Amino acid sequence: MPIQREYPYRVAVYAWPESGSGGADGHWRWLLSDAESGTPVADHLVDLDPGSAEVARFADLYGYARAYAAPDRRVGDEARIVAEAGAWAGRALLG
Repeated sequence: MPIQREYPYRVAVYAWPESGSGGADGHWRWLLSDAESGTPVADHLVDLDPGSAEVARFADLYGYARAYAAPDRRVGDEARIVAEAGAWAGRALLG
């Protein structure tokens, strides 16, 4: 039986006005607020360059890791690539 928890926070995502697609073009803002008081806890603007190597890597992480890992170092290279993508996502997407 899954454990159900209530968290005291609320997340809202706002697309930039020119976006019109819910942030699908790489531009949005997310806001984390206290669910009870509505007080903002964290706020982050996301402005991704769709043509960047980081976005391409993150969009198809499995394929990117398979393509760019050296065959004789596949496990280590794939781990490094995934760790780098995770660090980038933490900075770029979560702030």
